[in-house]
Amino acid sequence: MYDILIACQSIMLLEKIKASLSLKFEMVDRGRADFFLGMEIEQDITNKLIKISQKQFIDDLLQKFDMTNSRDCYTPVDPGHKLKICSNCKDCKLVDEKYYRSMIGGLLYLGITSRPDIYIYIS
Repeated sequence: MYDILIACQSIMLLEKIKASLSLKFEMVDRGRADFFLGMEIEQDITNKLIKISQKQFIDDLLQKFDMTNSRDCYTPVDPGHKLKICSNCKDCKLVDEKYYRSMIGGLLYLGITSRPDIYIYIS
């Protein structure tokens, strides 16, 4: 069983597409989509708007990395800020590479799939 999501401005065209596909494939129309491939979908028919979000994924990511109480900001560090390696600091901790890569991977996934505003800052 495979899932497919069809988006179309015309209901008549949508019905034609569904009829054509049903001739070749066994299909079940589940109606309007609220959730698809991890994305939440809100439809405003009156204003012809569709809002796609991954709020649950973001909440899970924040919880996984213990950042649920963090404050939001556009850039956490001033652009152009130079990071320095501290060679003799006793208070510094090295970052676990696997943990860091997992966090960046989650942010990249969000940026590519539904949050281009995040992608701009991490690319």
